[in-house]
This record gives sequence, structure tokens and C-alpha cells, in this order.
Amino acid sequence: MNNEMKLWTSNDRQPWEILSDAVQAVRALDPTRPVVADSGNCREYLTSRGGAHEGIDDGDVDDHHYYPNWYDNNTFYGIRDGISFATNRTPGRPFISQEFSTGYPDADEGHAVKHYIYEHYNPQTWVGKWASEHHNPAYWLKRHALISKESCEAIRTGYRDSSAGIMIFALCTWFQNLYDVETIKPWPTLKAVAQAWEPVAVCAQLLGRHFYAGSSHTINAIIVNDSPVYETLNHITIDWDIVHNGTVLHSGQKTCSGSLEYYKNKEEQLTFTLPAVLPESKIEAKLVFKLSANGRRISSNTYDITLCDQHYIPASTVKVGYFTQQDNLSPVLSKIGIQPETLSDLNHLNPDKQDILLIDNLTEKPDGYEQLVTYAEAGGTVLLSMNRDLVLHLFPKELRGSTRESREIVTPCAYEKSIFDGINPDELSWFTGTETSVESINKGYTPIACERAYNVNTADHITVLAETMRIHGYVNRAIEKGYHPGLAFDEVFGYPLLEIAVGKGRVIISSMYFHTPDDPIAHRLLYNLLHDVPQDRTRQGH
Repeated sequence: MNNEMKLWTSNDRQPWEILSDAVQAVRALDPTRPVVADSGNCREYLTSRGGAHEGIDDGDVDDHHYYPNWYDNNTFYGIRDGISFATNRTPGRPFISQEFSTGYPDADEGHAVKHYIYEHYNPQTWVGKWASEHHNPAYWLKRHALISKESCEAIRTGYRDSSAGIMIFALCTWFQNLYDVETIKPWPTLKAVAQAWEPVAVCAQLLGRHFYAGSSHTINAIIVNDSPVYETLNHITIDWDIVHNGTVLHSGQKTCSGSLEYYKNKEEQLTFTLPAVLPESKIEAKLVFKLSANGRRISSNTYDITLCDQHYIPASTVKVGYFTQQDNLSPVLSKIGIQPETLSDLNHLNPDKQDILLIDNLTEKPDGYEQLVTYAEAGGTVLLSMNRDLVLHLFPKELRGSTRESREIVTPCAYEKSIFDGINPDELSWFTGTETSVESINKGYTPIACERAYNVNTADHITVLAETMRIHGYVNRAIEKGYHPGLAFDEVFGYPLLEIAVGKGRVIISSMYFHTPDDPIAHRLLYNLLHDVPQDRTRQGH
């Protein structure tokens, strides 16, 4: 009947009476079709505010406008839980979303629509400064295609029994030059979503997207049967290929048990193995799934992945002094070729004994913690990794707090630094294996990249290296420097990676999640940080 009237905000009876009369008039004209009283309205909105009005016809359908990845602080990983999307559903009443948005590329160059870049900062959540119009829009377009495709799949695979479907808003933004019939062409989102909307589809619930060559990973593969001819699927198989530049590097097959009736889903555990030998030390590849049943190939689905072999991380010559209160990092250090000297305390430090100190995974302030600053002042380099808020006491003038509102996506803000060698700007996100960590936002579903981010006071001796921002950048102008929904900017934005110059040396502060055993991008970043020491010291062999 209308769009986002939001009568539930005040819930006065008179507007509802007018709307109810209009709904009744439509029913009289055409009693065969269901009616949505207001697109963006659910009956639950009313009951949670004191109840619906007696005698009011509020239509037949709940239509919940939902903006994961864009306004709502939830990504496609979070809505895989089968709960988050349908929390406003009225039992027994059809539940849809005619506005399920993942953001908007523009029709000219493919950047995010300018209003959101400069007013709301939504695109920066996904690609950081590469959302700005002077940067390559390919990063934003790639990420937009990913979140749109995966969000569709999350709804189709997780809400069969609680949702009647979604429409992504807005299709017109998936094309370049949509105003010119001669030059119109699709952005990557169109092809990606077309795969997700295959009537009969196989969807792979990948978590992280970075893998080591030769590794094996077990995932949920979910088959969705919305066959246009209503057929039951029998003799179901899923073939998978690892493809690079059109060449199949590795293949496998999964034979599924039983059959799958029309309008049902089927979940299978599937293990895929990455090729042991790669044509290069790091490649961008595609994981392609092909679904066959009833004696024929039915559909396929493709996921972009990054593969790395052991040569992706160079040989190490750095001397590392290592102190921790809970050692989770030794297996990772061994994997990247570093055998550190383990330190038992922090009271007798000498910058000439090692190239860098690695202080990792502290849960409480250790004795001699302040000596780390003295060590740096004398010319040493210190990497404080996963020191949580203990670093606030070391640098009270430089750091004013921290936030844990955004942990999934980190983007470089000093990409020219060597610490990002071998790493693309959009790869510091969703580290493989972190979805089971205690720091995961939705444990078991959501991989993360960092544990927290720091609020930094601008100063010449501070270099911010990487940033992260909470989804949904609506400014709340009712409060000074406010941020929707009622959060201050420090609560939604921060730096999980920064460097502070101290005397003759420096301290690098990181909350990046290096502890995962499975992600080569996380490990390369750790390697780069440990080797980012003054060249004159490494040449002298110290």
C-alpha cells in the first residue's frame, strides 16, 4: 500500500484507520492477492509497543526492511545463524523483505554512491580509503558483489521455514551506464547474485577465503531445491574444482545421501583439498561447485579464494625476543620460519641482543612492562601484539581508549609501508580459522581479523597503519560528534595497527589476529611486522 510510513513509531490510531480502510478497498477490488499494508512494517513492531489496534486490517504479510552489511551492524556471516534475519517475524504470518540492501555502486565508475561515502561512511566499513573516489573502484565492486551474493545465499539456506524471500535493493545500481542502451553493462554484482538465485543451487558456507596450498577444509554445502518444474532430486553429486586462469588445478567429488524434495534444503558436509603445488607463490583462484542430479548437470556456483604456498612467506633472518603469558603463537612462528628466543621476564632487556621484541597475548600487566618503553627509547623495536588495553597505560597521551565494535574487516591506511608487502588492500579481513575463537562476534559463524581497535590522538610521532569501522555510518546530529545509534565516533572507529616513535626506537601496537594456524595473509602480515626493523641493525647481524 505504501513504503516505510513507519506508523508504528507513534502508533496513533487515526493513521492506522485510514490505512485499514485502503486495505479493505483493495481487498474488495481484488480478493485473490495478499496485501502488504506498509512495506517496512511488521506486526511485531506494534505488539512490542503496546499492541496492535483492535479492528485494524494490517494486511497479510510482514515486510521487514533489512540492511545487513550496510545499515545494520551485521554481515552475511552473522545472518547465517538462521535467527538474526527473522527475529521480527510473526509466527504463522508470511515474512519477507522487499528492501534487503547491501549498498549501492554508482552508474559511472563503480564507486559507492557519493552520499554514503561522504555523509554516512558505510563504504569505508568494507574497503576503507579505497571507497574514496580517487581510488580504484574495483575493490568496492568486488566486495559489493561478495556481500550481495553471500547475503542471498544466507537467506536461502538459513530461513526456508521462517521467510518467504527477499528482494535486494537496488538492482538498478548493478549496472554501468544504465541510462544508455548502447553502453550499459553489468557490474560484477549481477553475475554474483545470478548464481545465488539459481532455482536449484549448491551453496558453500565458506568462512575465511585465504588458504595454504595442500590444506583440506570441511564446510557445510547446502543444496536448495526451488525447481521450476517441482522435481525431486535423486542421485545427487557435487563436483568441485580449483581453477586459476581457466586451468583446473585440483578436483574432487561429493556423493550426497538420499534425495531432496521440491521446496526443501539439504545440508551436507563437504571436504575440499587445495592443490599442493601452485603456479605462483600466491594466486587468486576460484572454487567452483557443480551440482548434478537426476542424470544431468543442474547448476554451478563460484567463490573467489586466495591460495598461498610456503614460498609466499620469505626466509627469515630476524632475531626475535618473545614474551607471552599464554603461548598461542609458537606454532605460527614456526610456520613462518622464526625460532624466537623466549624471554622469562621484562626487567633485563638489551636492544643489542635481538632485532625486535614480540610481546604477545597478555591478559594482565607483567612485571617490568614499563621497561618496554625504555627499551624502545634506547633504539629497540617492540611489537605489542594482543596486549589488549594494557597498552593504554603505557601510552596515555597517545591512546585515549579502544573499541571492540568492529573486528571483521581491517583496511590499510598506510599502504605504502613495507608491512603490507604481498598483501592486497582488501585481504585483511575474515582470517581463516578465527570463527571459532572466543573473540568471534558470532562464534562458529563469523571469522574476524582483529581483537579490538585503538582510539589515537593525532601527533607527529604516531603513524596509524590500519583501521576498522563499525557498519552503519549514520551521523546522529542530536548529540555532538554523535554516531547512530547513539554511539560516539570512538566507539565505532579505531586503529588495530599503529606505530609510535619512542626516543631512538619505536613501538608497534597490534590487535590483529595472528593466532590462527590456517591463514597465510595473517601470517604474512606478522612476518612483515617482525622484519620491519631498521636496516642498519639487520645488516650488522644484531
